[in-house]
Amino acid sequence: HAGLMMDSPYDDSYLAGLDYKIVGISDKLSSFSIKGFYSYVDHLMTNENRPSFMATEASSNVFATTYGGKTELTITPSESVFLFVGADANFIEREGSRIRTVKIMNGMTLPEPRIFTDKIWQDASLNDIGVFVEGNFKFADNYVFTAGVRSDFVSSSIDDPENDFLQLYIGSIDDASETNISGTLSLKYKKPDFQWQLALGRGTRTASMIERYINHFSVGVDPYEYVGNPYLDPEINNQIEVSFKKEYKQIEVGASVFYSLIQDYIVPVVDENLPRKFMPTVPPIYAKRFINIDEAVQAGFEWYWNYRFTDSFKLTTDISYTYAQNKELNEPLPQVVPLTAHAALHYHKQKYWFNLNSRFVGAQRRVSPSFMEPETGSFATFDFSVGFKPFKNLSIGASVLNIFDEAYYEHLNFSYTNSDTLSGRIYEPGRNITFRVNYSF
Repeated sequence: HAGLMMDSPYDDSYLAGLDYKIVGISDKLSSFSIKGFYSYVDHLMTNENRPSFMATEASSNVFATTYGGKTELTITPSESVFLFVGADANFIEREGSRIRTVKIMNGMTLPEPRIFTDKIWQDASLNDIGVFVEGNFKFADNYVFTAGVRSDFVSSSIDDPENDFLQLYIGSIDDASETNISGTLSLKYKKPDFQWQLALGRGTRTASMIERYINHFSVGVDPYEYVGNPYLDPEINNQIEVSFKKEYKQIEVGASVFYSLIQDYIVPVVDENLPRKFMPTVPPIYAKRFINIDEAVQAGFEWYWNYRFTDSFKLTTDISYTYAQNKELNEPLPQVVPLTAHAALHYHKQKYWFNLNSRFVGAQRRVSPSFMEPETGSFATFDFSVGFKPFKNLSIGASVLNIFDEAYYEHLNFSYTNSDTLSGRIYEPGRNITFRVNYSF
């Protein structure tokens, strides 16, 4: 894990699932489906390959159980009306601790190592049972109206809290429950060569297990320890979006714009009242804690333009940007991808093909001070691939990724201090040349 304080010697996962679906039940009942799933994960993380191992040995064994299911019935009262009715459930249980063997403290070697046990997940559980209904209504030949509503019944609990986690929340943490309502409305106009859509939505997201109950553990892509908050309110996203797509003989163009007003936005911020537990004198010396902010906004657009020179040769382009602002703290929201654009040439024949792809990413200067988010610079990368089929079952190809060997890192690849190289930056791969031969039998 390049962005975390520890690596995983093993991750043993056990998965099971069962799906059943029947279609064409009757004129009014189009289909019925039911599915169930179960997973159990035994996950170990250690710092034995990290510089911090010399001062403190650390291992974290986490056990996670997830199970649930979904059922859905599709009803067709008429040829122009489709109704989807169903329910789903998701149950999550996690337990696990970090054992620290401290050998050096405050720069001094201890005569006898000291052993500490930190409760990470604190035997926490998060349960979500949801019911939903959605209707699609076709009218006036080219119009489709969609309306849907969903209700989630959420409960959470913590059975073995760490003392410091208890004290952070006044010595007592009650079981929590909430009922969340979400809904959507959209109107679409569609013809063979043109379509537009107006969509309105309210999405309510309950706080995740990490956001509620993690206790002094690095779970992000930065070196901070994170501390959960069992009293987070659900996050509510109110969004409007308009999109269109138009096709001409050789040109295809489309765009979408959106605006979101987010209430009770959940975000981790550096809390200078929370010193870190693991390697407490190594920066960053404070932890991040999840909080609600009253109001945030996001607005953005996506645009694409494609040109077909011939049936075999075409140019594709797109560009996207998101503006996001924390209204309560009057600063940008963290972890927002900067302005990004792509351009590509594709030439495809039955026997041979080539692709030239480019990606342009702008600098991200709108960063969150409360998140201690660093700025990142701009970069551009170019890739090339070529291939041919000498005969029916054989294909041969080659590619060069990052042709100009650009040294770059993504905005979401944060600085990381428990590393020996590159000042802690997590760089993307340089030039990569590959050859392949595929034969199908």
